[in-house]
Amino acid sequence: MNKKVDFQNKIIVVTGGAGFIGHHLVNEILNLQPKQLIVVDDLSTGKIENLNRLKTEYSFIQKEILDIGSDDLPLEIDFIFHLAALVSVPLSFEKSELTHQINESGFIRILELAKEKNVKKVIYASSSAIYGEVEKMPVTEDFPMQPQSPYAVSKQMNEIHARSYFEFYGIQSIGFRFFNVYGDGQDPSSPYSGVISLFTDKMNRSIPISIYGDGEQIRDFVHVNDVVNALIRGALSAVQNDVFNVGSGNPTSINELFSILKEIYGYDKDANYLEKRKGDIQKSLSSISKIRNQLGYEPSIDLFSGLKKLAEGLK
Repeated sequence: MNKKVDFQNKIIVVTGGAGFIGHHLVNEILNLQPKQLIVVDDLSTGKIENLNRLKTEYSFIQKEILDIGSDDLPLEIDFIFHLAALVSVPLSFEKSELTHQINESGFIRILELAKEKNVKKVIYASSSAIYGEVEKMPVTEDFPMQPQSPYAVSKQMNEIHARSYFEFYGIQSIGFRFFNVYGDGQDPSSPYSGVISLFTDKMNRSIPISIYGDGEQIRDFVHVNDVVNALIRGALSAVQNDVFNVGSGNPTSINELFSILKEIYGYDKDANYLEKRKGDIQKSLSSISKIRNQLGYEPSIDLFSGLKKLAEGLK
């Protein structure tokens, strides 16, 4: 797959492009020299500083996802990467209507634009949260969906909407069920932050760390560079109207993560254990056989190396 050749002369839109995963994706797309790149973000959680560190060969539109009009975008678009979303499980319980508006109605807006602009493919972020609590691991893409939060419901509905738009209008799309994504650029002060960015921030400041539940929750941590690789591969593949897990395929408990980070950062405090949070899933581990076989995806950064790299970047 010659990604550079395949992306040249392409017009690409990235929603949520100033966010954590988004700005890494924007940077990689710029490296592949597209004809035109348009980044859309309302900056409610994304940061313009993320984009300011990148090259400048892109256009930026600061708008909420539901406010993007046809006139804001070129007449024709090759790819839309849709990452804009409200992604906090706890916040989705407090603001379920807003979660619906941003995540579901916002995604329908993107699909409508794809219909208007003759988009070749929509590449969108789904979530491992749609699986809910599972008895058996790792989870494959054909596992039943049992969402346990308004956020997870919204991601399940996105997959249904994508499938419907393919059947009704021929809109090609490919979705990725992200597991626990980490890497540089996550904002630890944000309510959307993952456990790694929260732990590393507190270890750097030598302040106490709380773990919700008993710490034996299993997670599948995947580096943001691997996620970006999956997104690019999905865009350039012949696959349409399908969804894929994106993870490492390796299980790590929160207690194990805490121990690894203690070693890396020289942190000498014990964790405080608090009551489990509503909507938290006990076990989450991906099977990556499908994405490996169909898209040639292979995780390139193991957890210890990724955490070491993250620590070096924060010094």
